[in-house]
Amino acid sequence: IEHTTQQRFMRKIHGQSIRLSDLVSDLLALSRLESNDEAFNTQVDLQQVVQRVCANLQAVAQTQKVVLELQAKDGPMLLLGDDNALGQMATNLIDNAIKYTAANGTVTVALEVEHGMAVLTVKDDGLGIDESDQERIFERFYRVDKARSQSLGGTGLGLAIVKHIVQSHKGRLQLKSKLNQGSTFTIKIPLPSNTN
Repeated sequence: IEHTTQQRFMRKIHGQSIRLSDLVSDLLALSRLESNDEAFNTQVDLQQVVQRVCANLQAVAQTQKVVLELQAKDGPMLLLGDDNALGQMATNLIDNAIKYTAANGTVTVALEVEHGMAVLTVKDDGLGIDESDQERIFERFYRVDKARSQSLGGTGLGLAIVKHIVQSHKGRLQLKSKLNQGSTFTIKIPLPSNTN
């Protein structure tokens, strides 16, 4: 086989092995979430978690020519939960928003306290999601646009993982979206009464 053909095959094999590795990681994460019904007793600063995730994803946003903005109140936002899981929840939502937003678009991440709840909003002005797909978007492996999803990578488990993390923190998850006008994902997680 020619050297260039060999290199092309090696790149394909490498790409597929990374996708398989991501798939295994996501399936393990889902499995852990489903079997973990323990009450959380660790204080986590959601403000810090979201700031860290936004800082980590700035480079991705810049590469895509997308503006990533964080609007958050000053001071900690303490809740009982799992730091890693909440980080994965925020990463999956924000990374998705960046991926599905065209160049020169904006992704706005907002964090506030409302009626004893920590409220995380991830808003984009990207592709949007058709109403017929909105009910199914949190199902495992469900893809709105299979061709585009394949070119962007991912395992089709990202939003299913988000849903499970929100539920395991006794939270609620809402989606508002219009085709070609963008999407807004809102997560509300109860704060311990002594931290309001």
